Amino acid sequence: MFRWAAIAMVGMVVAVLANSSLDKAPAKEIHAYVIGKRSHSGKGGPDYTLIVGPSWRVGRDRELLDVGRDTFSRAHVGHMVSIDLHPGYFHLPWYNNVLPD
Repeated sequence: MFRWAAIAMVGMVVAVLANSSLDKAPAKEIHAYVIGKRSHSGKGGPDYTLIVGPSWRVGRDRELLDVGRDTFSRAHVGHMVSIDLHPGYFHLPWYNNVLPD
């Protein structure tokens, strides 16, 4: 059982890495409002999350974006951020370059 779980985990990691590294389609810049912020300190250090809306995915009204400390401190609730949205090689969208406007 452990072996199959490990194989599945490695497969998922490879798929996620391939989805972004093989994606050659141009990114689409989108804008969303910051509707919340949260940070959490854990064993690996602090994590910073922006809650933005509206979502670019069907059936969702918001997205949780993991960002760095600098982006987190410069983004303000009620203001907009720009996000580079990539379609993904396996059609699994991914984002980067979250910047406060």
